[in-house]
Amino acid sequence: MNKEQKRYLKELKALLPIYGKYEKRFFCDIKDSINEFESEKITYDFLCKELGKPESLIIDYYQEIDSFYLKKQLKRSKIIKIGTALIILLALGLFISRMVYMYNLYTEVKDAMITHEVVVIE
Repeated sequence: MNKEQKRYLKELKALLPIYGKYEKRFFCDIKDSINEFESEKITYDFLCKELGKPESLIIDYYQEIDSFYLKKQLKRSKIIKIGTALIILLALGLFISRMVYMYNLYTEVKDAMITHEVVVIE
């Protein structure tokens, strides 16, 4: 597979908002179609003429796919993104609170250490 073919597939994959079971199958079908071309000198323009532009392929794909499946996948994707963001924020909060605790412990130990002693002789 040359650079032009990889570029075409990369643009196609970037336009998919979700990447579920059906999208993987669609992507593999397109990849197989590209691999069927014998010539090593396949250009991006040639692929656009033969298969269509990536944007039009995605539009056609989503016009024919079940809307219930699409809604379900988008909702799942949204939940995963929110969950990941919450986990990251929770981890960041725990890290910051741990650092504050460690700094307070450090200052207490530093103040408790005897660094010098004053002896008064009378």
